[in-house]
Amino acid sequence: MSGAELRIRGTTYPPACALLVCASPRVGSTLVCDELARTDVLGYPKEYFFPASEQACAEAWGLSDPELDPVGYRRAVLRDGTSPNQLFAAKIMWSQLPHLTHRLGHCPDRAPTAIREGFPLPSALVLSRRDRVAAAVSEHRAELTGLWSATAGAPSRNPAVQDFDIRRVTELHDLQHWADEGWPVLLSEAGVPYRQHYYEDWQPDPFPVAADAAALLGMELPRPTGPPSALVPQRDQTNRAVASWFWATTEGCPTCPRPVATS
Repeated sequence: MSGAELRIRGTTYPPACALLVCASPRVGSTLVCDELARTDVLGYPKEYFFPASEQACAEAWGLSDPELDPVGYRRAVLRDGTSPNQLFAAKIMWSQLPHLTHRLGHCPDRAPTAIREGFPLPSALVLSRRDRVAAAVSEHRAELTGLWSATAGAPSRNPAVQDFDIRRVTELHDLQHWADEGWPVLLSEAGVPYRQHYYEDWQPDPFPVAADAAALLGMELPRPTGPPSALVPQRDQTNRAVASWFWATTEGCPTCPRPVATS
């Protein structure tokens, strides 16, 4: 879990409503979550249901293993993610749904029920990226380097193009499509109202996404006055070269935007 997501911790319990940030990797979700958190009225979303994050959270809260005390862990999650106006927020990756349903006491095939019953009056933001090839390249890069977020001036790790595996990029690209198609279906089945936002439409400024989340919840949101997130994009010429490699050596994708050749 990134430092940005851990920056603000809530103390309010119980929440009256919930905002779920539903995403797949490399779609700007951490930047959006940081923006939501710094408003102090849209909850404090974190990846509470990612196993590695669970352990970090449990240790920070002085709890035992979440598997041994799932009820205590869920209560602590609801407290930590809730802003003073009783709005809870959490970030959920598509790949985390089986674990989420387990943690909420449901079978893996009952994800809509788990979301509908596990959170008070839930609404959702669905974060996507039109260029899922770029998202897949970015995710594979993070796998290779271990750096899932970056800040201005921080040391970087730059893998070479030949370090990438196009088969892995293809697999991650397919998973991006799976998540982007799955979230609207699941939330509709759960009866959860949602708004969808594409990375290309709002970056580098996540405030419009936060403002739309507030509107979904019937709130008006002034722009926060505090310092903005220090997170910066990690993409560079290596990412572009790997994406070009993908398009040149695979069947491509009928829906993702193909890079425009430049002279």
